[in-house]
Amino acid sequence: MEGPIQPIDVEFEAAWEDAISAAISRLDEIGDVIDGEITTGEALDLLQLLGQP
Repeated sequence: MEGPIQPIDVEFEAAWEDAISAAISRLDEIGDVIDGEITTGEALDLLQLLGQP
């Protein structure tokens, strides 16, 4: 992908801001040599953090 990355507006409830931020931060780390891959358990934990059963 070339060129600048443009921000997009995503509507969300303010009460979920911290959970969304934590999940996105972790997903952004995936593939880094140090942080490794996401496990099934961690993926389920992130979904639970976001209120998914």
